[in-house]
Amino acid sequence: MDVALTEAVAQTRDELGTDVYLFLEGDERHFLGDPVTLAIAAWVVGAFLHGFTEAAKGDIESWGKRAYTWLRDQVAKAFTTGDAAGVQTEADSARAIAADTDVTAYARASDTALRAALEAYGLDWASAERVATKAREAGLKAIGA
Repeated sequence: MDVALTEAVAQTRDELGTDVYLFLEGDERHFLGDPVTLAIAAWVVGAFLHGFTEAAKGDIESWGKRAYTWLRDQVAKAFTTGDAAGVQTEADSARAIAADTDVTAYARASDTALRAALEAYGLDWASAERVATKAREAGLKAIGA
């Protein structure tokens, strides 16, 4: 990951705090080290960036319906591999869009879908709001928007 994206992930992990445990089930919670918490935060930022790209394509309604499943699948992979390399691809796609357009509407639509996905994970409304806001702010900064 590039420096700006790495910073966005670190900020989002800090904002997640102990809510990061909601992303894992049962015994998995005992194995939550730094690489896993960073990977989970990376995919939260990645979910925002993916939704941003989907909104730009005009597919935000469909994204809103599948955001939770997409995020859940990425987090599951991150837990088993500790890898979040695909987040860089999400950032690169979002950067290309941000360079040529006003990002406000796309960011708002993606933020809404991410909040719903975080709530589906079990974060309370205030936590989902806080984490989604940080992922949006840090993600937009990371792509230069």
